[in-house]
Amino acid sequence: MMKHRNLTNWCLDYWTKLEIGTRGVELTSDSSFHLMRVVIGTSGKNVSILNDNASLLKHLGLDTESGVKAVRGEIVQAGRHEVVRFKTEVDGQPLTLFIKRMTKNPVRIHAMWPVLLGRRIESRAAREWNNYQLLNERGIKSARALGFGERFGLATEKFSYIITESVAGIPLDDFLDTCTSLAERRAALDALGKEILKMHNSGLCFPDLFARHVFVERDGDRFHFRLIDVSRLICRKRSHRRECAKDLAALNVSVLLNRIGRTDRMRVLRGYGELDSKEMIHLIAGRMKELRHRKKFREFFEDRRAIAGLNR
Repeated sequence: MMKHRNLTNWCLDYWTKLEIGTRGVELTSDSSFHLMRVVIGTSGKNVSILNDNASLLKHLGLDTESGVKAVRGEIVQAGRHEVVRFKTEVDGQPLTLFIKRMTKNPVRIHAMWPVLLGRRIESRAAREWNNYQLLNERGIKSARALGFGERFGLATEKFSYIITESVAGIPLDDFLDTCTSLAERRAALDALGKEILKMHNSGLCFPDLFARHVFVERDGDRFHFRLIDVSRLICRKRSHRRECAKDLAALNVSVLLNRIGRTDRMRVLRGYGELDSKEMIHLIAGRMKELRHRKKFREFFEDRRAIAGLNR
């Protein structure tokens, strides 16, 4: 037993040194022989400058793994990953951050392929970080990512996190609940269809295009939309129609029937420019039928207050 344990520790230590030599990063004080890093983006349009984010996270104590794990706040999502709403103040101004901590990382066979091929292992937090940067490059508004961290074991992800700033506006499902003006509702849905079309034309698809992942902000007669939780973004040179239909189906399924009628649902498709396309409607309907039979979506409309006990 001791021999196996020593062998495991040696492999972990070797893997960490290999990663450090490849990436040119340094270990933090609390990362032991595992690799933990905090990466803050590069300067550019809609991307924060390195020093700005680094100083902010250090000031809040979120620049180390132990600091991130010690954060206590309102739990807004629990499961394979935990999302915590962290409210604080910086220079007298209120600031709300969302910390997404990936703690449950099941070992999968395909996770070994990057190791065997000599490629870099990508954590879920790193993937989501890259997706936020990709959305910004394509002109699609999303949450502002401040940084992420990751720690690897023996060719597997052990722990990772990503920190994002709260976005302006309210979730789409809440907007549909509170909006009493029919004209305003239809204008928003029409604008949403155009925004989705813009995303697809840029080569991006978002299978998790649920109403709760789309935030709506009104600016006079215009509506602005921002995406959150974009870990499953798909990037291609050209979006496939079937993948586009999956996005629209996910959006359709994620809104209760008593919140939006058939006419308003077709309004999104009208803004998308496929209102008269029987092929697209058929693809969306087929995908919706598949989603409704999945366990994930059978529990999709579970009351959010079910996790209230976790916040006590």
